[in-house]
Amino acid sequence: MLINQPLDKLDALGLFGMALGVREPLESNQYLSLGFDERLGLLVDRETEARDSRRLALRLKAAKLRQEASVEDIDFRTPRGLDRSVIMSLAQANWVAYFGENTRPFRRKVPTCVFSAKPDACFG
Repeated sequence: MLINQPLDKLDALGLFGMALGVREPLESNQYLSLGFDERLGLLVDRETEARDSRRLALRLKAAKLRQEASVEDIDFRTPRGLDRSVIMSLAQANWVAYFGENTRPFRRKVPTCVFSAKPDACFG
């Protein structure tokens, strides 16, 4: 089967995630048992992940952050008044699901329990 032409077309269209998703199963036999819909779903998922990661990389580059940081790197031993449970709860982003993805920022009033010692209590 001539797979190079479709792969070149996928690359030309900018569908690099899908092209990678097509190349991977050719190298391993674990995808042979999957049906067409499942394979198509995997290809679409791969393309979505690739676009999301490119978008994130571009935004991080545009932000010109001086250093890389993550929630896991926070030092709670230093006396700064940080509450570990509040920070970790905010990092799980439960508040995003609570306020909904389609609501505009600051449209709803933020409940005080979000910033309390037990923020999970507001989300049930």
